[in-house]
Amino acid sequence: MIFDPYAPWNLIIWAIAVLVLAGAVASLVLDYRRGRSIRWVPAAGRILMVALACISLSIAAQNPLVQREDTSGRHLAVVLDMSSSLAGRAAGMEEVKARARTFLASGLADVFPEDSTASLVLAGASSNNARSSLAPAALASAIAEVSQKDLPPGGDTDLAKGLDAALGNILNEGGRGSVLLVSDGHETEGNVLAGARRLAARGVPVHVLAMAAKGENAPGIAAANLPETVEYGAETYLRAILVAEGSEARRLKITVSADGQTQTVTRELRRQDGPGLLRAPLRFEKVGLRLAEIRIDDGSGTERRRRFLTHVMTPPRILIVRAGKDGAKYWEKFLPDDRFEVAFKTPDALGGDPNFDPGAYDVIVIDAIPAQEIGGAALKKIAGAVLSARTGLFIVNGPMRGTDESPTVLRSYDETDLQPLLPVSSKPRPILKDPPGRHVVIMIDGSGSMGGWPLKKAKEMSRVIIEKLRAVDRLELIVFTTKPAHLVQNRLMDEAGKSFALDQLNRVEASGGTDPTLALQLISGQRFSNCGLFFFSDGFFNAVTLRPDCKPTVFAIGQTEESITAALRQISDPIPVGSKFDANSIKLEFFEPQPRDRLFEPGSYTAVNGIDAMMEGWSLLPLNPPPLEGNAVSYAKVGAVVAAVRPRLLDPVLAFQDTRGAGVGVFTTSFPGTWIARPDTREAVTTWIRRVVPFEAHDRYSLSFKDLGDAMTVRLALAAEAGRVPEIDRVLIQVRVKDGPPIDFNLRPDPENPDSFIGAFRLPVGDVPIDSVMVIRETGKGALRRTQLLPIVLPTAAKVSARPGAEAWSRGTNTQKLRAIAAAGGGVFNPSNPAILAAAPLAAGVGLWPWFTALAVLFYLLAIMLRRMFA
Repeated sequence: MIFDPYAPWNLIIWAIAVLVLAGAVASLVLDYRRGRSIRWVPAAGRILMVALACISLSIAAQNPLVQREDTSGRHLAVVLDMSSSLAGRAAGMEEVKARARTFLASGLADVFPEDSTASLVLAGASSNNARSSLAPAALASAIAEVSQKDLPPGGDTDLAKGLDAALGNILNEGGRGSVLLVSDGHETEGNVLAGARRLAARGVPVHVLAMAAKGENAPGIAAANLPETVEYGAETYLRAILVAEGSEARRLKITVSADGQTQTVTRELRRQDGPGLLRAPLRFEKVGLRLAEIRIDDGSGTERRRRFLTHVMTPPRILIVRAGKDGAKYWEKFLPDDRFEVAFKTPDALGGDPNFDPGAYDVIVIDAIPAQEIGGAALKKIAGAVLSARTGLFIVNGPMRGTDESPTVLRSYDETDLQPLLPVSSKPRPILKDPPGRHVVIMIDGSGSMGGWPLKKAKEMSRVIIEKLRAVDRLELIVFTTKPAHLVQNRLMDEAGKSFALDQLNRVEASGGTDPTLALQLISGQRFSNCGLFFFSDGFFNAVTLRPDCKPTVFAIGQTEESITAALRQISDPIPVGSKFDANSIKLEFFEPQPRDRLFEPGSYTAVNGIDAMMEGWSLLPLNPPPLEGNAVSYAKVGAVVAAVRPRLLDPVLAFQDTRGAGVGVFTTSFPGTWIARPDTREAVTTWIRRVVPFEAHDRYSLSFKDLGDAMTVRLALAAEAGRVPEIDRVLIQVRVKDGPPIDFNLRPDPENPDSFIGAFRLPVGDVPIDSVMVIRETGKGALRRTQLLPIVLPTAAKVSARPGAEAWSRGTNTQKLRAIAAAGGGVFNPSNPAILAAAPLAAGVGLWPWFTALAVLFYLLAIMLRRMFA
């Protein structure tokens, strides 16, 4: 009988058995010390039964096997070492195959019984069953057919896996057989001696045929490194360790390329001289994820290649286009040096420079410069940079020049490449005979002071408004006291919708106090198109600034022209309503707008923050903003975000649009002198500019990449903010490939690093790298609302060289290890006759552990029975 334990489970079972036996003895001792009556013969019998149970369980844990002679058919498993130290060298695999074939070519059919079988296992970092269920005589031809495509992945060696695969083949064929290991004895993983002992314990001898491949490895890149992040314009280094074999000097051509720059050097390298060190200086002239590459060529046709992506970073670079020397003074106040790198150009210097590259800047600010002063060629370049997501754009209209009907700065861009990118149209909003669907909000003060005729009049006028609505229009009906009630919510005003709205209106009764703020917050998070707000109240109201994108109409119930407050007049032109007011006589400008022929609206006003400020949490205007003087007449395009408006007229003052490329913003007026010295102005303008920077989250991410040749792995680590990592569920990535389909993939949380996300994507097919854009979007409680656009030089699918492991540079034959394998496996080292492979009289052992386990259970049951019978 032999034992084949499965560690560490056998040790765990031993420990359990010892604890059970100790517990039984301790129980008997405690009973004795407590003075209990003990019947010693049954007690001793009980302890004996527990001891026998523990002994039986311990023997079962050792996996006892009984072997017996058997002269029937056997299985021969040949394990070929196909690791880098053998098959990786020039002609190495052919030499291994030839040696094995020579040994196995003759005599196997004579020494193995007719019902015998054979198999071929290729071993490396893993193992592949190249052929199974062969006749022993067919092994030689099967070995001859092995090619590079059959080799297991990885260049290291785990011979134990190869032996385990061979044992599996033998067990599948009945459990009787032997193994021939053809190897140089170099292993970098696993424990081949333990594997050989496992086979010997099952009656499977392991014979060893020693190998030492001739030939040499091609020159390789043992290690290479490029920093994951690099400061823009700073010199960095690509470092590499190069290795070569052979006593003769190998002449290596080393090429390092990055951002269109190529460096080529020639080195001579020999094995005895040790590794060659390379330190190539690089300087990246563009920001984003930039590509660098190293190639090694020794003239033999075998080239080694490694590629790297590094994140070239710099604070956002802002170009201010402004006329005159004094035009930049307030921008120097607005944009802090610690957040931006600011440059200035006059429009003639910009338009007259044929080498002007807008992609060199994160944002271009055009401050009060008409399009014709810059020129179409430069504007076309700027539009291309915005569409390619390299550059954001911000245009300031500036003060009016000429009459109110003269073209504004914004109007001058109408016939240029920039016009489709702007978030506003520079013309007055067109008056359509049949305008698209409106969104009407009716808010009624339902407080106690509105009881009687005031509420009756408000309801009467609301009916007139509802009757004017069409089937394509939508209605919000809100009644407020100290708390609001949303009676009709986003409902189409077809016949059924109108009937429902009028029924809800009739149910309104007056009671309680007045607080319109909560009522306006009910609709603060929604985006409306063509919105009109009708407000009915007998008191003071100024919270309409929460919906400046809705055309407001205020009805001052019970007030006269003289009693209406100045605050209400700033928001709208309130209409005083008395008890005899005729609801049908009123003309509502929202339904019948007056045409406008001005291109610039003069006059002093205070702009109000829009819905974008609420959704993004930004203060888009200085706190308590001082009055502005006039603004360009315009209206927001579909999809634009209105960040601030001129009250009453609702002309956009500050608006943004995120195109498929970078962001674009406009400020339709000029900066008043009172803004310059205010700290809150600096924060507001900084917010505007950051709003259009394509990759604003410079300090948020750390990106690392690994090139697999046809794919790229990505790791994104989040930086802590105020000592805490942002709460992100996942990161969605899209790589927009020029002239190709986008590549979409997700980064999943790394289970080992809670601040990191990992993923991979396939590289496109092509001959040269592709200038692309990586779009990063987060989801989760702490996610950024805006997507981040990061330029990337995307490598195309190509063969790259993995870092060679220690196995690739192993040499000669590890004879000592091979002899130890044969001894541990009960086999022969370098057998002279293949007949030894069939001389295996023992079959795999029959397992006895179930019987010993059953004995343990029986003894333990007897112990329980004795305790209960003589308790």
